Amino acid sequence: MVQQKPMLVHYLRDTYRQPFGCIVMIDKENVGVSVCNPKDRFVKKFARDIAAGRALVKKNYLSSVPNNRTIVGYYGDDDDRTWFQDAIPVKQYVEEAVEYVKKRAEKYFKD
Repeated sequence: MVQQKPMLVHYLRDTYRQPFGCIVMIDKENVGVSVCNPKDRFVKKFARDIAAGRALVKKNYLSSVPNNRTIVGYYGDDDDRTWFQDAIPVKQYVEEAVEYVKKRAEKYFKD
């Protein structure tokens, strides 16, 4: 049996806590991101696999995030923004989420 490397997975969620994207870190530096098209149905396994593949390729994670899409998202319990705030660009949302996941990765990937 092949043993998989551990990876850190974080799902991006909207105001209604519905996932629409995924961030995967395979180590402290390699990040992969997948964002579902609003016309498609979100499937966690597909999103996780796509993000993990992008993390392995080691390309810029923001290149796969749409430029013109905005979201009124769920920013987390410890964020002072609220769910009824004006929409923000998805790229900004992903950048902030990646920074959060990188902080978590410091604890998760111990050497």
